[in-house]
Amino acid sequence: MVAARRAGSAVAAQVIRLAIRQAEGGLAIGVIAHPAVIERLGGDAPVARRALSLRLPLDPLALLRLRRILDQWRPTVVHAHGVRAAAATRLAAAGKISVPLVVSRGLTFPLSPPSSALLRSPAVAAVVAPCGAVASSLRASSRLPPTRVFVCRDGSDPPWLAAAAVRAKDLRQRLGVAEAQPLVVHLGVRSWRGGGEMLNAWPGVLRRLPGARLLLAACAGPGDRDEVLDLAAEMGLGGTVAVTEEGFDTPALLAAADLVADASWAGAGVSMAVRDAMALGRPVVAVARDGNLELVQAGLSGLLVPPRDPPTLAAALIRLATDRPLAARLAAAAPKAVHQGWSLEGQLAELGGVYRQLAGEYSAAVGVRRAGR
Repeated sequence: MVAARRAGSAVAAQVIRLAIRQAEGGLAIGVIAHPAVIERLGGDAPVARRALSLRLPLDPLALLRLRRILDQWRPTVVHAHGVRAAAATRLAAAGKISVPLVVSRGLTFPLSPPSSALLRSPAVAAVVAPCGAVASSLRASSRLPPTRVFVCRDGSDPPWLAAAAVRAKDLRQRLGVAEAQPLVVHLGVRSWRGGGEMLNAWPGVLRRLPGARLLLAACAGPGDRDEVLDLAAEMGLGGTVAVTEEGFDTPALLAAADLVADASWAGAGVSMAVRDAMALGRPVVAVARDGNLELVQAGLSGLLVPPRDPPTLAAALIRLATDRPLAARLAAAAPKAVHQGWSLEGQLAELGGVYRQLAGEYSAAVGVRRAGR
């Protein structure tokens, strides 16, 4: 596996869980990633690892190191998590008899022309999407043939989440949120992630639930965190809004929440926050678009709201906070929905099928090449 993301990102967390569980399942797994991601793997994980920063795919020293690692490991399949990691892997392996390169793409944003060209190149054997919405976007924006796009639904890891849930009570205390105060958690503060919409919805929530607290999680850095807090203060929301940076204990945050919201209005594939919150049995409110339409059954396992509609978002949060029978029914149904369609076991099985198919095709192709020498 090759990843270019920071340790605090959702993608990096998913890479770590996949690597560990695949290794526990008997596969020989190696991870090449940012040093902080490698540190998060832990010393006991049965995974080979190399620390490598891939800030720019054209960094010649990083590409040389990546090439040497690939020479040492001689992988059967290389799985690049993201287009940047795929570009670096493609450049590092230039001139070699390439092994199958699998690329994960998790967003529905249209691909740029260079990214589209990369994914259409013969070097890329398959592109993996976490849901049907991302797969459709990939086919439309890159003109990839359907046979090269695979849907491997992003999976939740309940044992990992359960272990994190024991830290939830202490986390609420650290945040200064009493047990009686409704805590709403929203991951992401970028514009398209819906942080602005969540803040605009919050005054409406407070009018009905004056004791409620909002946690906006996963700011990119201290500067973003301070900017969000300043904006909240300007809106008269100071003291009711808290902000964390990437790398905070996200599973514990979700477990500490009374409600979890996702107001992303563009680009999102499947909300990992909503998926994991559902696995933990938390009531969720999500925007009705992209992968959320596949993940959440409206009125059965969560509530769906229109994009960029703060009043409706506020009304949905108030409804879940005040209608206890509804919240309990959705919370009870959510883990079952995740287990049936969005489990890590299912994702591992689907990915394993892709790997085996590509490895078999690669072995046959190499045999033909060698026979023709």
